[in-house]
Amino acid sequence: MAHNRFRIPSVLVALQFCCLAAAQQPEQPATVPDDADKLVAQLSEGDLDWESSSQPGLSFEHRRRVSALVAMKDEALPALKRGLESDDLNLRLNCVYILREIDTPASLEMRIALISDDHPRVRARAVAGLGRYNSHEARSAVLAAFKDPDPGVRSAAVRSVPRDREKLPRDSYSLLKALVGLLNDKYTQRDAARVLGNLEAGNASRPLLRLLRSPDSRVRIAAIQAEGKIKDKSVAPDLTVTLSDEDHYVRMYAAMALGELGDMRATSGLVAALADQEIAVRRESARALGRIGDRRAIPPLIKALDDSSGAVRGAAAEALGEIGDPAAGEALSRLLLATPEDGATDKAKAAEALGKLGDPRAISPLKEYLRTLEPRHDRDGCEAAAALAQIRHPRAIAALVELFLESPHNNIRGACRGALGQAVGNALGRGEDVEKWWDENGWKYQYPLPDQEQTAE
Repeated sequence: MAHNRFRIPSVLVALQFCCLAAAQQPEQPATVPDDADKLVAQLSEGDLDWESSSQPGLSFEHRRRVSALVAMKDEALPALKRGLESDDLNLRLNCVYILREIDTPASLEMRIALISDDHPRVRARAVAGLGRYNSHEARSAVLAAFKDPDPGVRSAAVRSVPRDREKLPRDSYSLLKALVGLLNDKYTQRDAARVLGNLEAGNASRPLLRLLRSPDSRVRIAAIQAEGKIKDKSVAPDLTVTLSDEDHYVRMYAAMALGELGDMRATSGLVAALADQEIAVRRESARALGRIGDRRAIPPLIKALDDSSGAVRGAAAEALGEIGDPAAGEALSRLLLATPEDGATDKAKAAEALGKLGDPRAISPLKEYLRTLEPRHDRDGCEAAAALAQIRHPRAIAALVELFLESPHNNIRGACRGALGQAVGNALGRGEDVEKWWDENGWKYQYPLPDQEQTAE
């Protein structure tokens, strides 16, 4: 009896374990019908245009049904056509989606026919992607959708046009001309500006200027971005005016676009924007001045090296490096050796700029900077070592070797070794290789600096 009293609980535990194991067995998925009409009839679950297979909004069985219909290709078209006659709007929308996924000439023909459907949501979904087809019928359908009375359909038609010029169908002049006309439509002008900009449509440059007066800042930004991509320098004065826009995002994108245009007429406006109250505007203005390359911007950019924001200081240093005037070397060296701020990137930009200037007077500050650099700022060390290599003066090579042999930090040694390899065209893989190479070739790099450069040291 005592034996049985202790045996019963163990039996119960075993039964519980078996029940738990059975409950954890994966449920076998239901068999997907191979009849297209049955599959289409079950399409009313979820919205296929918004739910993806990775989202929980659609069940596993529903995703399998969709995949089965797409795999049937043209064999599923009769059932989809009957589904499009349903009173269930969601089912009809999902049928259009599957037509787009099937993507055969026959399914394309059905989508084109749906441009005249009674429901605007069906028309909008049907026109999606039609602009990429090199077909007169598809292009005519998109042009018809541009004139649709429903703004949602017109917007969908604009978004159907490829945003990559290489993917634009042949003979697409009519599409571009119609898109320019849609810049006057308040419902489509933002999307039209984006597409025209991505396509670098030169015929849209002047019409886009009208959008700079839009009360909607998002429309103004879209027009400015488009102008930056089209790169019509004649609009530089108009974009310069937007540097004083009330919205700081508009001012920031205006500075970016002016940098893309590269027109020196924008220099004075961008210099004034270096005093903007928003960091992003000052930063992008400095970058734009660097792209433009106007030497008149050098003094204001040197002043911007003292900006309260490290991002602005870094952008100003980068711009001075792009302009390439050695007169900025002293100010860049001061920034390089200033008290470091935790996480600041301005010093890396200053080092990179000194390398671009190629002035041997920067050797001493770069060498001092690498000697005092904390190991955790490894990116800054790479930039400073690369700058020494870029200067290509014999004393710069000697400084890299000296730093490599003396530094206790592996990251600094690695940066110097990599820079040496770039400078002398030799794969200096191990530390012993550097020492051996220097013993054999060091005499070539012991020339003194010119008198003026020694004085600067």
